[in-house]
Amino acid sequence: MRKEIVFRVHWPDHLEYGRGEARLDSRDRLDAAVAYLRERFGVCRFYWRVDHWFIQRYCHQRTDDPEVSRGWSRFWEGLATSRIRDVSDFVEVTRAAGAQAYLYLPFLDEGLPQDLLYRPRGTPYPYQSRFSSAHPEYVEVDRSGRDRHWGVFCYSYPEVRRYRLEMLRHLLAEAPADGLHLCTRSYVLPAAYGDQFGFNRPVVEEYRRRHGVDILHRDFDLESWRRLRGEALSRFLSAVKALLHPAGQRLSLAVPRGNYLGPPYGNLHLNWQKWVRDGLVNVISGRQLTEGLSGYGYLCNGEDGIGLNPLEQDLARVYGPVCRRAGCRLYLGAGVDLNRREPDAEQLEDLARLAGFDGFVFTTGNLGERFSFDKRGRPINWTIEALDLGAGTFSPP
Repeated sequence: MRKEIVFRVHWPDHLEYGRGEARLDSRDRLDAAVAYLRERFGVCRFYWRVDHWFIQRYCHQRTDDPEVSRGWSRFWEGLATSRIRDVSDFVEVTRAAGAQAYLYLPFLDEGLPQDLLYRPRGTPYPYQSRFSSAHPEYVEVDRSGRDRHWGVFCYSYPEVRRYRLEMLRHLLAEAPADGLHLCTRSYVLPAAYGDQFGFNRPVVEEYRRRHGVDILHRDFDLESWRRLRGEALSRFLSAVKALLHPAGQRLSLAVPRGNYLGPPYGNLHLNWQKWVRDGLVNVISGRQLTEGLSGYGYLCNGEDGIGLNPLEQDLARVYGPVCRRAGCRLYLGAGVDLNRREPDAEQLEDLARLAGFDGFVFTTGNLGERFSFDKRGRPINWTIEALDLGAGTFSPP
C-alpha cells in the first residue's frame, strides 16, 4: 500500500541544531526546504511547530537565568538572529508550493515555576505561562488540595478553555493556516501515580451532582471520575472545531495510543473514538513520548507498553475501522527524538506494509541529505530518503 508522508517541521530545533541550509532562518531557506520535501516525497501537508510563538506572547521567559541558558542559549540566540519574524511566513511559503500548512502546538503544557526543575536537563524550566502564574487555582490539584500538578491545567474550568481558545484565535489571526495540529506532548513533571491529580472544584462538584458522592472524603468509582475528567477535553476540542469551521480549517490531533492520556498527566479518559465519530478531528496521529515520564498506576503508558494492544491489532481492529467509517485520516508518528527509542528502518518498512492507516508523520530531523538537524551528537540511525515506504503523491484532503 502507498503511504502518505506528512512532515512535522520543528522550526525551533532547526534554529538550535540546524547547520547550513537546515538552519531555516530565512524565507529563502524555508522555500528551498518546502520545495525539496514536495518534490522528493510528494508532501501535501506540513505541520509547523510554533512553540516559540506561545513562549514569546504568553509566557515569562527566563533568558537571563544562567542555569536555563546552559541548555537554551542556542535557541534564544537563533530566535534573536532569525530573519523569520512572523508565523505567517510558514503559511505563505507552504501555500506558494501548493501544499497545506497546519500550525503545530502542544496544548497541555504551561511550563513550570522557576523552583521546579526541567527533568531532561536538570535546570529550571525556561518559561511559564503568565496565565498559570496568575491563576494557580486552575492548575490540577491532588485530593488533599495541597499539591498541584504544575504545568497542567484542569480543563473543567471554562476559564481555562476560553484562555486556550483565545490563544488559538490569535494564532490563526496572525497566520490564517489550513488547520491546527494540536499535540499532547509535554515536558512537565509527571504525576507520581496515575490517579494523583484531578480533584479541582468543578470536577468535585459535578461528580457530587451526578453521583451524590463527595470524592474528597468518601470512596468513589475511579472509572466514572476518569471519564468525567476526560469530558472537559471533549468540550475544548468541540470549541476548537467551532473556531475552525467558518473558514473551512481542519483539526489534526496527536494523541498516545490507548484509552487514557497516561504520563505525565495521569489516567484521564481519552475519548478519541467520540472525537473522530463526531467529526471534531479530521486527522489523528500518534505522538512521540518524552523523557523521564515515570510513575506507577498508569492504565496506559506507551513508554513501557502498559495497557496497549499490539500495534497491528490496533490498526486493523480499533483505530483503522473507526477512522475509516468517519472519513478521518490516521497516521503513525515517527522521527528523531532526543529521548526515546526509535524504530529502525526495517521496522518502519514493515509497518508501511500494514493496512489500516494512511501514512506517516515524520520529523525533519531524520532527513539525510540537506535539511536534517542533529540533536543527539551521533549519526542518525536511518534517513527517510533511504526508506521504502511505497510513498506516492497525494492530493490534499
